[in-house]
Amino acid sequence: MAQKQSQIPATFEVHIEECNNFTWQGKLISESQTIEFRSELELLRVIDKLLCGDREEIWADCKNQSTR
Repeated sequence: MAQKQSQIPATFEVHIEECNNFTWQGKLISESQTIEFRSELELLRVIDKLLCGDREEIWADCKNQSTR
């Protein structure tokens, strides 16, 4: 099933801060928002959601997860 892609171009800045347990940890910055990730898989999932979903909802979800 094909997903609807956003027509708005997206630019991401990825900061790899550490490489532990054979995976990356760092921050993804886009639209003046920052999301921390703990693995390459998590990074790819966030990028996929930002490209294919509602960006405002995703930023809110990521903000909620980071406060846990």
